Amino acid sequence: MRTRRKTNATLLQRLAKCQDGTMAAEFAVGATVALALIFAVIDVGRVFIVNGLLGDAVRQISRENQVREVAYDAGQFSNAAAATISARAAGMLDPGEVIIETTVFDSFEALAANQEDGSAPPGGDPGQIVKYRLTYDMDYYTPFVGMLMDSVNFNHIAEIIVYNEPGTTS
Repeated sequence: MRTRRKTNATLLQRLAKCQDGTMAAEFAVGATVALALIFAVIDVGRVFIVNGLLGDAVRQISRENQVREVAYDAGQFSNAAAATISARAAGMLDPGEVIIETTVFDSFEALAANQEDGSAPPGGDPGQIVKYRLTYDMDYYTPFVGMLMDSVNFNHIAEIIVYNEPGTTS
C-alpha cells in the first residue's frame, strides 16, 4: 500500500513540475480577452463617430434647404441629401443605408399638434417648419458589444427641427 501512495505522490510532483505548454495556454486566454476588449472599444468609438457624422449631415442638409428661395422637389432633395451624406460620411457609414425622413409644418402650432403639411416639398417652402430625421443601423464588429447592448446593431437617429427663412436668396 505504501508503494502506491509513493507512486501517486511522485506522479503529482512530476506533473506539478512539468510546465510544457502553460505559457501558450495562458497567452491564448489573455490575448483573447485583450482582443475582445480592443474591438469593443473600437465599436464604442464607432458609435460616437457615426452619431457625430449623422448629426453633422442632418444640420448641413437642413441648412442647405433652410436658405433656399425655391424648394427642392423630391428627386432633387434626395440627390442633394445623398451628396451631403457622402461628403460628410468620411467612409464611416454607407450613405445608401441612411433613411431620410422630413415632415413639414405650416406653423409652430401645427408642429405642436403634429399636423403636417402633406402637400409641401420635402425641404418645405420658405416660412415653413421642417423636421429632418436621419436613421442609420450600424453593425458591430464584435458580438461581445452586441451581447452588452442586446442587439446586433446600433440604431442611430439624428433629428433637427428648423424654420425655413422666408424670402431668402440662394
